[in-house]
Amino acid sequence: MALCKAGSLEVRVQFSAGPENRMKNTKKSHQRVKKRYNQSLLVKYFELGRFISFWKQDKKARKYGAKKLNLKRGGYVLNLACGPGFDFDYIIPSIGSKGKITAIDYSKEMLKLAKKRAGKNGWKNIKFIEGDAAKISYKNTFDAAMVTLGLTVIPNWKKALEKMVNSVKPNGRVVIIDGKLLNGPLKIFNFWVKFISCLAAAQSERDIITEAKKYLKNVEIKEFLFGGLFVLSGTK
Repeated sequence: MALCKAGSLEVRVQFSAGPENRMKNTKKSHQRVKKRYNQSLLVKYFELGRFISFWKQDKKARKYGAKKLNLKRGGYVLNLACGPGFDFDYIIPSIGSKGKITAIDYSKEMLKLAKKRAGKNGWKNIKFIEGDAAKISYKNTFDAAMVTLGLTVIPNWKKALEKMVNSVKPNGRVVIIDGKLLNGPLKIFNFWVKFISCLAAAQSERDIITEAKKYLKNVEIKEFLFGGLFVLSGTK
């Protein structure tokens, strides 16, 4: 049992996820995330949690993000932290049946959902891999890479970002979709953002945008959900 805290709001949950400075080491962080995303309750109600967290704005963000990949028929795409495979809906129409997706996720339960989604839609051009995003070893392999709501969760997220960029061919496209804290007058609602992030084992305080700019050029950022959700696109 652990306590999720965000401002004056406190709720006890069955699984633990604290800020990075409370995590004793990377190994425990990995175990925590893997346990969270293999929880049958989370998997069962993932769609409901998605609606409560993003009010369907993540669908708009995914559609926009996939467009920014500038994909062509027959393209080869890395979908990091693929989760239940929601990104497939927006990638497959661009690459067609001759294109390929390598989908990687740390959670076997999420991969089961992704495989089910692929099977239901008849998508046979997706390779599924259960593994750590920070340990992938591709280099100049993919035409593009996309990660959605993954870098706020992956324990060694900076290494995962570096590996993802390295996996893309020179001048290939990279898209990152994730949540962040609100700015300006709306920051008074950050207690809610932090609470929702806590339930998902996510760290909304991570400065993903600044880190991504170290590796990508021609970076563009579009915000959704009053700035709580962003799409970052750039070229390797």
